[in-house]
Amino acid sequence: MRLTLHITLRLRQAFCTLLMLCASLSTFGQGNSVTVAVSLTPPYSLVLSDYAKPASQQLVTTIMVNDMRIVNMPVRLHIKMETATGVTIETAPNILVNALYLSGGMTHLLFGRDLAPYFDINNLNFKGYSKEDYRRTGQLPEGFYRFSVELRHFITGRPIGNPGKAMAWIAIGKPPTLKSPEDKAELGQIQGAALTFSWIPTIVGVPNGGAQYKFELWELRIPGINPNVIVQSMPAKYTATQMHSTLIVHPTEMFLEPGMQYAWRVTASDIAGMLPYAQEGHSEVRTFTYQCKCDSVTNFTVKRVGKQATFKWEPAANHTSFNVEMDNPGSDWTRKEQTFNSQATLNFAEGKTYRMRIQSICNGNAENASPFTHWLSVTIPLPKPIAEDCPNCACENPVPEPKVTNWNLRQDLKPGDTIHTPSGKTRFILKSVNQQPDGSYKGLLLVWIEIWRIKILCEYWDLSVNTDNQIVGSDYDYKKVHNPQFLLNPEAAKDYIDHLESSIKALTKLDNEVHEMAKVYPEDFAIVDFAMPENPITTITQAGTLIVTSDFSENSHTVELPKNEDGIVDMPVTIQDMDGKSFQMDDKGIITPISDSTGESSNAPNLKAKAYYLIEGNKFYNGETIYLPFSKKRYELKAYRDSINLFSQGSVWSGVDNVDSATVHFIPDVVSSNMNGTAISVMYSDSVRRDSLRCKIVVVSVEFEEDPTQKWGFDENDPQTENDYTSFKTTPIHKLKWKSLQANGIPDAVLVKILPTGSEKVVKFVPTNPCIQTTSFIPIGNSKNKLSISANRAIEANLVSRIGYFDSDSAQLKIKGLPSSLTKKLAIITINGIAHGSTELTSMMTIDELRDYMNKTVYNQADIKWEIDILPSDTIDYDINKDGKIEMSGRWPSNEMQLIINKYLTNTDYKFFLFLVNNPNVPKLLGKMGFNQRFGFIHVDNHRNKHQLQNTIAHELGHGAFGLKHPFKDFAPGYVKGKDRHNFMDYSNGDKIRAYHWEIIHE
Repeated sequence: MRLTLHITLRLRQAFCTLLMLCASLSTFGQGNSVTVAVSLTPPYSLVLSDYAKPASQQLVTTIMVNDMRIVNMPVRLHIKMETATGVTIETAPNILVNALYLSGGMTHLLFGRDLAPYFDINNLNFKGYSKEDYRRTGQLPEGFYRFSVELRHFITGRPIGNPGKAMAWIAIGKPPTLKSPEDKAELGQIQGAALTFSWIPTIVGVPNGGAQYKFELWELRIPGINPNVIVQSMPAKYTATQMHSTLIVHPTEMFLEPGMQYAWRVTASDIAGMLPYAQEGHSEVRTFTYQCKCDSVTNFTVKRVGKQATFKWEPAANHTSFNVEMDNPGSDWTRKEQTFNSQATLNFAEGKTYRMRIQSICNGNAENASPFTHWLSVTIPLPKPIAEDCPNCACENPVPEPKVTNWNLRQDLKPGDTIHTPSGKTRFILKSVNQQPDGSYKGLLLVWIEIWRIKILCEYWDLSVNTDNQIVGSDYDYKKVHNPQFLLNPEAAKDYIDHLESSIKALTKLDNEVHEMAKVYPEDFAIVDFAMPENPITTITQAGTLIVTSDFSENSHTVELPKNEDGIVDMPVTIQDMDGKSFQMDDKGIITPISDSTGESSNAPNLKAKAYYLIEGNKFYNGETIYLPFSKKRYELKAYRDSINLFSQGSVWSGVDNVDSATVHFIPDVVSSNMNGTAISVMYSDSVRRDSLRCKIVVVSVEFEEDPTQKWGFDENDPQTENDYTSFKTTPIHKLKWKSLQANGIPDAVLVKILPTGSEKVVKFVPTNPCIQTTSFIPIGNSKNKLSISANRAIEANLVSRIGYFDSDSAQLKIKGLPSSLTKKLAIITINGIAHGSTELTSMMTIDELRDYMNKTVYNQADIKWEIDILPSDTIDYDINKDGKIEMSGRWPSNEMQLIINKYLTNTDYKFFLFLVNNPNVPKLLGKMGFNQRFGFIHVDNHRNKHQLQNTIAHELGHGAFGLKHPFKDFAPGYVKGKDRHNFMDYSNGDKIRAYHWEIIHE
């Protein structure tokens, strides 16, 4: 009985408690028993985590319990964020969060950490903007937001009281974009001139908001330091805050130091403090140098040829002129100012010494001059007696040489360079190079007799070579080391070899194969300048040096033995002495004469037994370098032990693939990093004989590039942007580039990049049509060379790159000879606007700037010249519909455009007219001109800057004057607008007239 009664009492108590709770909930859900207030604190944020930061007050919720009957009532929050565009983010119904307990008379203030669970992305439901979008962008969309916070019973989820609400427009400001000056610019070239800094204004995303800009400037006193480090760690030297986006500062306001580098940036902020900014409103950091220090010239050199001397130096970019001081014998001192970087003086007195020094003037400011260079001296020697120069010479009638006109002398001659006589009839290959005190060179060279492929070794001295690789001066002599009868006249060597034709055939026993002689003195011989003793005693050092003495212990001679690609001396070694006699030395140092088939000692090696590689009919002998053009082509190499027999089965190869006995393959698809190239070898050895053949392959790449100083056009034909163009599709060779020339023989320049460095000596350019002509290219640094090209007729032809003996299948230049130059006359008229002066076209640019852009940047590429005049401003009532705009939509021309055109229809002084008319009825329209029309319209007010306005004028005249179309119309559907950002007929402010345009313009 007691147990039953106890249970009954407990049930009654629980039931009463439940009734009271229900009554309480009913009471609390009504009226103002609980009040919720919400406030947003600027700057507002679109990032959810900003509302959950500790102590954050960006969203503050205040809960006041008005009903004193409420005791420890558990509640939770329900937060909702809504936009007018349908985006809703609200608390998930099943959120796991600690209860908040309310009691009568209490006030709760919630922010930061208190609201953190409610702004966790995992506790929110998204509608109209997905969680994936939020994770990807890191922020909510911009717009007008309504925040509401509602109390709900922790157990039943029933709303308690009315929700608190707050509204705000929320957006993120964008930092300003810097316009000018460009990064790393040089300012202050005009002394005392004000400096102008400008940037693109920030678009404020808050109604009634406004942006202000803080300009800051820092000194960069540590050369090479990252400017961002200074900006983040040092106070600014100069600051200015303003509302507009252009700042003009006088140098004295900032106390700018000549030669100092400065960093600057602009920071945007909201005046009202309502708008946060990305990157804290900071723009990029740019640098400039104020009036560069005037440095002295570099590479100050002097070159003497006979009684003539040329002083040369390399100027800096800001050198505008030079003070040249010369000290002549007899106190004849001179000083003059000049603008070019060389000083040639002719006919100095023999036996006298002259000296010169240079001072640079920078930026045209005589007060901004460099220190003088050191004095550089040159002495003109007295002439040598003829007997002393060449005691064994028999002077024959020299072959007349043309006069040399290029006196710019090379100071960088090196072994392997190829030079030639002024006539170009004879070539020489330098074997050794030693610079003499007067700047000329001496050493050994090979006279290259091309018809026989023979090289004659000669000594030279007092050699000077100009930048066209021509031998200059009158003091060059050649003395045959092994036979003095090859005298002063190099052309006599060819006549001598022609005379010995029958003897050469007999000696080599190759009656029908004289052309197979690679050299009279092969490069793998050790050629020495002494007569071999009758009974030589030899010692070989570990470094591969041979020491030769006679059995009478007379003077010893040192011989550097030739090494293979691995730095090892291959035995036996052939040695040829000063008498032309050949000897063979084995690995024990025993020297024996080489005899021919008759048993007599031979003056020449046994060429018949010489091994060689055969590639496409070209032979390469042991130790030679094989130059191949960079390509995907598969070259076949055959290895011959002699003129008849291939290497045997079982030969061991290295450096090649697809081995098949004596025939292998090599694909030159990797450019050699240097002139060492790839070593290849083949070796066969058995009990009877041992054969070996070593060479190296250097893979050479040739790439044509645009010369910034060119007169006409260049099209790089990039497959990434031009694979839709006709000029590219009809190109049989991958990435064939195009060069336009005026068809009148006037040369233009193109840059050629040749790798590896040093391989340019084996590169030639062969036109496929004789009307295309080239000159020797001039190295300009960074593996680049300047090549001059001209066309005598309006034709198309290829310029083929020849690497050694092989034509490149991947590096050719397409030459387009353009017909005679075309001149077009253009008039520009401002309609219903303020009349400008005779030279100022608009506030953005002058007429001269437009002429330069049209004739030196764009239309010169197609050999078109524009004569442009500004006509007086005109007032025409064209606004038929009275909307204050000019009708530019619909058919061409519209009725309103026609009213303007009609006034100039009978004007025959100009072929084309452009009208500057603002406020078109098509927003943001830059200009309009029909195909093959005389009249066009330009809307200056819609242009951001000068270059965009220049580009629009060139673009619209492309439509009107030549019928050029947009490439996305010409090459639809594959071409996407803006794909080729360089094409001036695309919408990317490009300056290029592509190759397919050249033909259309001259049709």
